[in-house]
Formats: sequence, C-alpha cells, structure tokens
Amino acid sequence: MVYPLLILTLFLKAQDKIYFLDGSCSTYKILEINDAELIVAPISESGTPFINSNETILKKNVLLVEYKNGSVEIYNKSKNDLRYNPNQKSSAKGSHSQTSSEDLNFSNFGSLNALALCNADLAGFYEHTLPEKKYGLGCMATYNFNPTTTGANAFIDILNNAKKNYDIGVFANVYPNRMRKRTSFFFGILVKYTSFNFNSVIEEKVPNSTSITIKYVPSQGSQLASLVTAGFQTNMTKSFFLKYFLGLGGYNLRGSYKEQFNYAINTNRPPNTAPYNKGFMPKLYVGINAGFAF
Repeated sequence: MVYPLLILTLFLKAQDKIYFLDGSCSTYKILEINDAELIVAPISESGTPFINSNETILKKNVLLVEYKNGSVEIYNKSKNDLRYNPNQKSSAKGSHSQTSSEDLNFSNFGSLNALALCNADLAGFYEHTLPEKKYGLGCMATYNFNPTTTGANAFIDILNNAKKNYDIGVFANVYPNRMRKRTSFFFGILVKYTSFNFNSVIEEKVPNSTSITIKYVPSQGSQLASLVTAGFQTNMTKSFFLKYFLGLGGYNLRGSYKEQFNYAINTNRPPNTAPYNKGFMPKLYVGINAGFAF
C-alpha cells in the first residue's frame, strides 16, 4: 500500500511550467491537451493543485511547456525577442515592458445595478480585490430620482407621502476559487444605510370635544440594514463583467419611523384587537450589475 500512495503523492505535486507569448510564466498541473487548448489545474502555495478549479488556456497564447520531467514542447514562435522575468513581468529587447497574463487579472471593479433602475434607483458599486483575489472590499451608493416611493420599498411606502432619498453602504466578499474561473461564486456581507422623507401623522383631540384634528409634520427616517449576500460574477470579456447576487437581512425600526410605521399598520386594525408594535423588519436586496474591471 505504500508504493501506490507514494506514486499518488508525486503525481499530485507534479508541476508543469507554461511560458506565454507575452514572456510570463505560470506553474500548473496539465490535465489534458487537445487541438486548441490546455486544460490545467492551478498550483497552490503548498505545491498541490487546487481542487475543482480547472482552467482552459488557448494554445495560441502559449510559447512552450516545460514538463516536470524536463521535456519541452514548443507551440508557437514569439514575434519579439523576449526575456523571461521571474517577477512575472515580460519585456522585449529595445522596448518598454509588456503586459503579462497576470496583469490582465484586474483588481478594481466598477458597476451599475441595472435592476435597481426599476425602482428609480441609480446604484453604483466599486470593489477592490486583495492581491490573492480571495477577498474583495467595496462600497456602494444609490440616488433615487422618483418623487414618491414604490412597492419595491413597501416598508417605506406605507408611510404618508414617503420619498426615498439615497443609499450608501459598504461590503466585503469572499471568492473561494480566487476568481480563477470565468464565473466565480462569492458570498459576503453588506451594511446599507437608507435615507428617506415622510410626513408624520399626528392626531390631536380638540379641547372640550370628541373631535380629533390631524396634523402632517415633515419628518426624516432611515434604515441601517445588515445583509448576508451570495451570488456569481461572470467575466464576459477581459474587462467587462456581469454580477448577480441576493442579499437577505434586516434592520431595527427607530424613532419617528418606528412610531409612524406602527401607526400606519394599526390604522385599519379591527377594534378591540391588540395593536402591532413592530421593532424589527426583514430586508431584501437583489442586484444584477454590469460593469468594467480596471
């Protein structure tokens, strides 16, 4: 049993070097070779391939492959006289540095939530991924140009003469496959603040009478929601991407917002029934983003 285990260990740790036409070099485990492509597995820092993270490399971009056993297979000839740089940068003699395959993995992502436009929201997102591309940190901002709220903001729309103003938020994402595939799954958290205006409805009894007068007082409210998010990012080209995700969470009702929300939901309650007194509400956020990496 020792020998098969030893052979398997050596196989898993086998590393093949691929030299690209731009002068860069990366280490992989080559799994399959066909007419136009190489199917490879990226190598982790421990020297073993990542599981379920296979990549496809076009042969037309490959200069040569140096296998673990020392043999070399040449696929193309370079148009420039290239020197391999161990820092993953390439340079041509007599010219400026060229972009390596690593440089095409952009770290900054800007996008707009197309779905938010249905709610009259102009929502922008910015995300920066850390060097290993496992983690992303970002912020978002939304401006609402609708004169009144809609059903998409039902917990605000229930208020009198409500008007959503803007959202601002911060988020953090985790990419388990380090964006090594065309479509990458991610999950994370989003903290989002929403500002809005409304009229507080105040009932006052008329002295020495059973009559009631109603006043409408301009007020401001807000939501501070925490959500757990999950979704996918698909790179359509080297720089254009689509991102679709769902966020679920909630927020606490506070101040005049809490008072007026409960007033609104109790207005049509049958008499002699216990009134509602809501203090926590669920929150849903859906994003279908389109944007560019840079």
